[in-house]
Amino acid sequence: MAVKSSRRVLEVRRIGIEPLTVPEGVIELLGLTNGDSVAFIEVDGQIVVEVEPRRSLEDVIGSLVTDRPFVTDDEMDAELELALADKLSEEYARIFQDKE
Repeated sequence: MAVKSSRRVLEVRRIGIEPLTVPEGVIELLGLTNGDSVAFIEVDGQIVVEVEPRRSLEDVIGSLVTDRPFVTDDEMDAELELALADKLSEEYARIFQDKE
């Protein structure tokens, strides 16, 4: 829920060594895990706690959009081999042209 009149007072990230000590009961109540972000927001003179769970790689898979088709490793290897062969052919042609 967004509150227009709110302002962020303090933000901490729970990691192995906490910069802020939070009682275990509060951690459990909020469902905090390592890496979660916790924001303390003042709303009309009261402090509201917002928790943003740490995002995992699984959470962001598929969020990157591209118009390029998917390419397998074998297809990529074949393209690289062709590009390398073309570059080597150009370089050999240049070297032998310079000798003539």
